[in-house]
Amino acid sequence: MHRLLPFWIALPALVGCGSDATTPPASPGNVTLAITKLLPQDSLTWCSESAPDGDSCTARQPEPVVIGCDRELGVTVDVQNFSLRVPDACGSSLQCGFLSLTLDPDAAPITVTGAAKTLLFDLKDLHTQGKLDGEHVLRPALFLTSDHPFTHPFTADPVDLPVTFQAVPDADCAAASGGTGGKPGSAGTGGTGGSGGSSTGGSPGNALGGAAGEAAGGAAGDTPGGAAGEAAGGAAGDTRGGASGQAGASAGESGGG
Repeated sequence: MHRLLPFWIALPALVGCGSDATTPPASPGNVTLAITKLLPQDSLTWCSESAPDGDSCTARQPEPVVIGCDRELGVTVDVQNFSLRVPDACGSSLQCGFLSLTLDPDAAPITVTGAAKTLLFDLKDLHTQGKLDGEHVLRPALFLTSDHPFTHPFTADPVDLPVTFQAVPDADCAAASGGTGGKPGSAGTGGTGGSGGSSTGGSPGNALGGAAGEAAGGAAGDTPGGAAGEAAGGAAGDTRGGASGQAGASAGESGGG
């Protein structure tokens, strides 16, 4: 005959199984986070000291970062052993979250966030305020949730990147923009073609006047008589074209005769 054990005797075993099921997953390894590249203009790449030597760079730290006419700056980071996801989409994963980049964190901070390794800063307001040119600081960070930063384990603590911004002058941007606008201005040259139209209008006008003069003079000469032919041919000739109009008038006279 089997005897049932009291419930409290079996309780530790049940609790023990539950604790095994809630054991946190193992870390995939220490996380790496560093700013490696800045993208200030099309086809230009500025590389920091953290960028691999084999990367293609048009400028390197500590050279100034020349900000283009659109006043935007792309910032690329190296992230390892950390999954980038939209905020609050990682569940129980310990090394998963989103990237945060802050410009001038200790002054007037501008922060952008996202789930990509390259994020874009809009610096138009900073330029308008006259604060774009000069020394700045970029700070990278990782967040597990919107209010919970990732703090460890890192291979090395992320560091701020000091940079010097130098904006392309507004006058150069305006000149480049105006040059592009000059192409539609050639439609204005088409307007000059309008003066060509006056010459086109002139010669065909004379021919038309002459033909009209002759036709008008001839018809008028045949029908009403010479004087009417002269008047019709002369008027048409004077209006549409000189020499041909006179020819129209002569034709009118001969038609009238």
